[in-house]
Amino acid sequence: MRHGAKNRGLHEIVSPLLGWRRSERSYAMVLVCYLDDAGTDPQNQFVSLAGFIGTVDAWAAFEEEAKTIMDRYGVSYIRGRDIYASDGDYSDQEVWTINHKIEFISALNEKLAPRVGLGMSFGTLKRQYKKRAEGRVRIQSPFGFSFEMLIHGLIEDPGFAKVVQMPKVDVSFVIEDGNANNAEIFQRYQRLKAAHSDKLSYFAGMAFADKNSTIAIQMADLFAFLARRHSEAIERNNRQQVQEHAYLSALRKNVRCIGIVSTDFGYSNQQEELHQ
Repeated sequence: MRHGAKNRGLHEIVSPLLGWRRSERSYAMVLVCYLDDAGTDPQNQFVSLAGFIGTVDAWAAFEEEAKTIMDRYGVSYIRGRDIYASDGDYSDQEVWTINHKIEFISALNEKLAPRVGLGMSFGTLKRQYKKRAEGRVRIQSPFGFSFEMLIHGLIEDPGFAKVVQMPKVDVSFVIEDGNANNAEIFQRYQRLKAAHSDKLSYFAGMAFADKNSTIAIQMADLFAFLARRHSEAIERNNRQQVQEHAYLSALRKNVRCIGIVSTDFGYSNQQEELHQ
């Protein structure tokens, strides 16, 4: 990670998407896909796509609040893996105890919860997805499947539907840059918008941004990392619910969240609730 990269903020990232639009409320859904770098690590069974949605103005306010917290705790960035594994800025294990990490995430959550309207995560069991794809001529990647299903879950959510029915509302999507399947995600987005142009007129566009460009993406990274670990814990427990990790509980406190994990793709146990 290039921790010294310029923090652009969501205003700068989504402004080119809005163009002529003069909406009274511009929302941004910030998403990160969490998978191993090569996408082939057998220890990581799930692709996890997760993030939060809030107005661009609310995200800007959160960024300032989060910077103050990060300065207080002496860190320059937020990354799920590093927090969990006590690496990078979080490597001093005498300081970064489990309780200290929970306090840090809780402090971020205290500022995040009033600023975002919804958190969403969608997990895809990679091995089963690939097994079901055998013999098919064209198949999207597990990342592409997760994105499409997450978007369907978003637009079908009653709370979200109520908001976008109001006049002068638009929604932009900001995806972490650098994923091998980002071109596929953009194509899926464009096809979905074209196929439902009458219903999705509030979709303003999609941007890709470096993880260091905004703390919003770093928060989505933390959510995606922890959601994937929770999915894997449920899978190890024969798909029975397990106690949520304290880090994930601290992050989600007072945030309305929808979490789904897809395990069999049109057959039994297709989709199960991850968290509500």
